[in-house]
Amino acid sequence: MDPDGRRYLRKAARAHDESHQDKKFREALAQADADKAEANREADQVKEQKASKKREILQAFQPILSLSELQEMTVKKDRAWRIRQQLVWHRDIGNDVNLKGIHKMNKEVAWANMIDAVQRHHKGMSSTKGVQPVCSFTVDQYSYLP
Repeated sequence: MDPDGRRYLRKAARAHDESHQDKKFREALAQADADKAEANREADQVKEQKASKKREILQAFQPILSLSELQEMTVKKDRAWRIRQQLVWHRDIGNDVNLKGIHKMNKEVAWANMIDAVQRHHKGMSSTKGVQPVCSFTVDQYSYLP
């Protein structure tokens, strides 16, 4: 490189150093990281509050664990949210690992799964994965659908 080129590079390097661009960039990056960490902490607190509220609701919830009470009920009579809440209780409190996709189930499928969950609960098999349903009666017996 010729002397004029080296002189130009030294001048450009001095101008860059005097502008403190690197320091400003590092400070901005550190501030952005701190802001992101604070936002993550706040989001974690909100998640924990929601989870705590859900746990309290589930602990206070009294599920129907009697097959005779279930037989007296019908799919039409019971509300879908109540059936789903029963399933959520069996999954979260009763540790039933066989319940997946509760909120995507239609009412009849949720009803059949609730009966199976109660039967597994009584047999102590709720934590056994892949258990086949042991339902002795069908959804049609409790449905008024044609």
